[in-house]
Amino acid sequence: MDSNRDPLIPQRAGTGKKWRVLLGVLAVFGSIVTALTWAAASPIGGSPDDDYHLASIWCPRPLDLSGCEVRETKGAVEVRVPAVIPSSTCAARQPETSAACVGQADAAGGLAWTDRVDQGDYPFGYYQIQHLFASDNVTGSILVMRTVNALLGFLLLGAVIFLAPRDSRLPFALAVAAAWVPMGVYLLASNNPSSWAISGVSAYAFALFGLLRSSGRRRLGLAILGGIGAVLAFSSRADASFYILVASLVILALTPTVLKQWRLLVFPAVASLLGLVVLATSGQNQAVGYVNPDSEVVAEMGFFKHALYLIMQLPEYFLGFWGVNFGPGWLDVRLDTITFFGSFFVLGVLAAFGLAEMWLGKIVALVLGFGALLGIPVVITFLQNDDELRYQPRYLLPLLALCVFTVIVGRKPWRERMNLLTLTVIALALALANAFALHRTIRRYITGDDVLDYVMNRTEWWWSFGPSPMVLWGMGSLGFLVAILAFLLLAKHLSEERLTTAHSIVPPESDASSGENVP
Repeated sequence: MDSNRDPLIPQRAGTGKKWRVLLGVLAVFGSIVTALTWAAASPIGGSPDDDYHLASIWCPRPLDLSGCEVRETKGAVEVRVPAVIPSSTCAARQPETSAACVGQADAAGGLAWTDRVDQGDYPFGYYQIQHLFASDNVTGSILVMRTVNALLGFLLLGAVIFLAPRDSRLPFALAVAAAWVPMGVYLLASNNPSSWAISGVSAYAFALFGLLRSSGRRRLGLAILGGIGAVLAFSSRADASFYILVASLVILALTPTVLKQWRLLVFPAVASLLGLVVLATSGQNQAVGYVNPDSEVVAEMGFFKHALYLIMQLPEYFLGFWGVNFGPGWLDVRLDTITFFGSFFVLGVLAAFGLAEMWLGKIVALVLGFGALLGIPVVITFLQNDDELRYQPRYLLPLLALCVFTVIVGRKPWRERMNLLTLTVIALALALANAFALHRTIRRYITGDDVLDYVMNRTEWWWSFGPSPMVLWGMGSLGFLVAILAFLLLAKHLSEERLTTAHSIVPPESDASSGENVP
C-alpha cells in the first residue's frame, strides 16, 4: 500500500473506481445546484453594468443584423430592448432599497429605447453567443444565461483538473476554491462578461501548466481545453486577453525544462499574440488609457508621493478580491465579516504551506503574477491622475486563481500534506463563506439592508416561480458544501491514482541530487 495514501479513502481498485464515480456525481450535482441558486440570488440587472451588458446581449453587434430596432438620437445610437433592462438600475447603488421596482418593471413588460449598448467597446463573441439564449421571456432567458455561464466555468476547470498531471490536480483544485469564493462564484453565475474572463484565463493557465508536463492524448486534451479557455478570455474583455500573456509568462517561469520543450512554446506564443491583438483592437483601451487633464492630484502631491499613496492602498484593495468594499451587485451588497473569515482562513492555511518553499522560478512567477495583479490598478490610476484605486478588483479576478496557485505550488506533493480531515476543514470554511455571502445577497434584494430578517420571511421582491428565498438559500448552501467537498476529495483521490505516465509537476532531473521533483 502507498504510504502517501489517505487511510480514510478506499484503496481497492474496484472500490476506488466507484469512489471516484460517486465523488464526480456529487461534484457535478452540487455544482448545478450552486449555479442555479446563485443565478437566482439577484434580480434582473443585479450584477455590475447589467443594463449595458443585457442590452448588448439582446442587440449584439452588428446592430443592423441583431433583429433590434435601431435609431440615432442627437448623435447617440439607441436600440429598442425589453423595458425591464434599462429600468433594472432603479435599485442600483442603493443598498437599503429592495428590487421591488425591478420586479414591477419586469411585470409591466413592453419595450424601451437605450443608448447603453456595445458599439465596439467589448470584444466580439460573448454578446453574440449569449444572444442565442435571448427570448421574449426575459426572466427565463437571463436565468438560463447565468446558469450556463457558471456551469461552463465549473465544468471547464473540472475537465482541466481531471486531465492534469497527477501531482498538480489537488493544488489546482485548492487554488480555484480559495480564489473563487465568494466573488468568483457570484460573477461566474452572472450576465457579466467577467464570468468568461475568470473561467477562461484560469482554464488556459492551468491547462498550459499541465500541457508542459504531459504527453500523448493527455497533452492534446489539455491543449484543446486551454484553447477553449483562451477563446473565452478573448471573447469577454480586452484586459482578459492581456492576462493570457501574463498567465503564459507565469507558467513558463514555473517550468524549468521549458527550453527543452521549445516546440511547445508555439501554443502560449500564439495565444499571447492573439490576446495582444484583441487588446489593441478593443474600444476598452480608450477607457483604460484615459488621462484626466483637469486633475490636480499630481500637482499637489508630486510624482513620488502620488505613487506611494496609491501603493499604500493596495492591502485594502487586495481584500476586495474577496468582496471587502467591492461586494456583489453594483458594489452595494455589504458582505458579512464571517464571509471573509472563511475565505481568508483557507487562504492563510494554503499560503503557510506554500511560502515555506521558495526557489528562483517560483520567485519570478510570484513577481510576474502579483506584479500584474496589484501593479495594473496602480499604473492605471496613476496615469489617470486619480488619488484612489478605482480599477475594480473584479477586473483582475481572472488572475487570482493563478496567483494563489503560484503561492502554494511546492516541491512536496499536496496529496501528502492534505488528509481527509484537513480538506474537510477547508471545505467547511469555504462553505461557510459561501452560505453567508449567498444569504446577504438574497436579503439585500428581497428587502434591502435596512431590514434585519435573517429568516428571510419578508419579501418585497422575488421571482414569480420557484422556491422561497429561505429554501433557495438552504439549497445553495448545502449544494455548495457537497460540491466543494466532493471536488477537493476527488482531486486528492485522482492525484493518488497512477492513471498516467505524464510527468509530475517538475521532471526529476531538475534536482537529481535530492531525488525530489523540484518545480
